[in-house]
Amino acid sequence: MAGNNQKKRKKSTKTYILSFALILGFWVVIEVLGHMGLLSSKMLGLLIPICAYAIMAVSLNLVVGYLGELSLGHAAFMLAGATGLRYLIMDRRPDRDTKKLRRMDHLSYRLVALGLFLLTVTILTGAIWAEQAWSSFWTWDPKEVWALITWILYAVYLHLRLRKKHSGRAMAWFVVIAIPVVLFTFAGVNTIMPGLHSYG
Repeated sequence: MAGNNQKKRKKSTKTYILSFALILGFWVVIEVLGHMGLLSSKMLGLLIPICAYAIMAVSLNLVVGYLGELSLGHAAFMLAGATGLRYLIMDRRPDRDTKKLRRMDHLSYRLVALGLFLLTVTILTGAIWAEQAWSSFWTWDPKEVWALITWILYAVYLHLRLRKKHSGRAMAWFVVIAIPVVLFTFAGVNTIMPGLHSYG
């Protein structure tokens, strides 16, 4: 049964990637024909937004994943927080393995870097979609604001890691303390605050 689900998921991912490539190729052809003067501006005005919507739909499905608004970036942040918590627990032991602690610290850093990249892609594609749907890239909706707060929080983490050379226990505490912010951005904003992304 698990093998069947895995095959379906792989097939679904391949379908998304192929769809994205075909739509992107079609969009490029439309743009080239438009620049060559072979398509009227009226026809371009009709075809380009259709391609943009199709690309956005496929992109969001790839970035957001299979669980609605849970982005893979949020998942990476949660894994980094769990790794940080494990680091803190193992660091308290008298027989701690410093090599293992360094590996966990580095894993947490890589998960945050991945999460920040994916959150950036999610925010940018969401802004493009919002401009197409609501004629505005940014509306200061609570979900947008909290996504920005989360982005800034983890950008500070990377700054501290890369510029200030912080690591170890302090950075483990940072990712653990950041978990409530990620959870609130993911679920709390949608259920508690009114806005375009509200469920209630």
